[in-house]
Amino acid sequence: MYILPKFLSKIIKKDGFILISPSGQKFIIGEPKKKGDPLEVKVSKKVSELKCLLHSEKWIPEYIISEDITFNKETGIEEFLTICIDNVSRGNINFFNDFTSKAKSIFRQLFLRSSTSRNKRSIAFHYDIPSQVYKYFLSDTMLYSCAMWTKGGPEHQTLDEAQHAKVDYLKRKLRLNKNDNLLDIGAGNGHFILKCAEEHNIPMHGISLSEEQTKVAKEKQQELNLGNADIKFEIKDFQDIKDKTYSKIISIGQFEHQIRHNKGYEKYFKKIFDLLTENGIAVIHYIGSNTSPKAENTFIQDHIFPNGFCPSLSQVMPAIEKSGLILADVDVWRKHYFFTLMEWHKNFMNKKREITKLMGEKFTRVYRIYLWGCAQAFLHDLQVFQLTLTKKIDTVPITKEYLFNKV
Repeated sequence: MYILPKFLSKIIKKDGFILISPSGQKFIIGEPKKKGDPLEVKVSKKVSELKCLLHSEKWIPEYIISEDITFNKETGIEEFLTICIDNVSRGNINFFNDFTSKAKSIFRQLFLRSSTSRNKRSIAFHYDIPSQVYKYFLSDTMLYSCAMWTKGGPEHQTLDEAQHAKVDYLKRKLRLNKNDNLLDIGAGNGHFILKCAEEHNIPMHGISLSEEQTKVAKEKQQELNLGNADIKFEIKDFQDIKDKTYSKIISIGQFEHQIRHNKGYEKYFKKIFDLLTENGIAVIHYIGSNTSPKAENTFIQDHIFPNGFCPSLSQVMPAIEKSGLILADVDVWRKHYFFTLMEWHKNFMNKKREITKLMGEKFTRVYRIYLWGCAQAFLHDLQVFQLTLTKKIDTVPITKEYLFNKV
């Protein structure tokens, strides 16, 4: 073994670990902080050093999933990911990985065609697993999006409290009133609409391409005795909505699933424009990047969100400008999703035995990589954007005081 230790030593400068070859040879990578109890990373003879060099963001996770890379600690996956992500930070791993990822991205953009059936398959891959899995780690609200830690973090409030704070904040952004009708694009398990129904008896339409989440939303609606309310949850692509407009539109964590090639973002915001009334407000909450545009992450593409993408703001703004919509406000949430993901990971690990029994060992390893790795990414190159969009310049107040109950 020669390539892998040399490659890792060029990247890992802060902290480090002991790399153990199939023959038992040990290499010190970086400067392990825990000198008396360093993390040991053992690779099997099935691990291709060349693959790890040429496309490490794909193959290193793959070898962890297949257990051809193992650790001497139960928390080894998490410790290893933290060290690697902290060292890469907001940069690129190396030229080869960057080139391979971009080549794959170009291939997807050339040959992937957006359609309702294709979109539905991509959504089903992640969301249409047994809802019990999500109940285990999302907590009571079943909200699968970034919470709002108004008190500074999990040490000051619970995950459910932070999720309720996020919902309340978004409701204030929409400025709901008795004359409104609301469209929730990517309504998930229905929590946002059902919380709005506690205060507002208005027509509300929740759409999603996930059959499992839509089923859960309808069940919750019945449990809350809202079956007779003017609330409709439907399996539908919002692009297929015809001859209808809404005074308020919300999208929480759906935009990341939007196909970006073939003018996908332009079509998205043009549809928002067409669906929005003249005095209406739309709020789009999504994960984006704080760097210049990058290719999709291969691990996320392969195992979590097929065809998902977290765009830089520079990739989104031109489409908004062309749509005719006005960007009335933009919020940038930084560590909020880090705290949220860390709580999800904690809940996941507390229910690890039950989840493994339900889904298998491989699934558990994939989700440990996903939840912990994404949490660390939110300390570096990922953040949440909330865009408030209108058709008129004065639809929302000119200051943000209305968001904090001051007016």
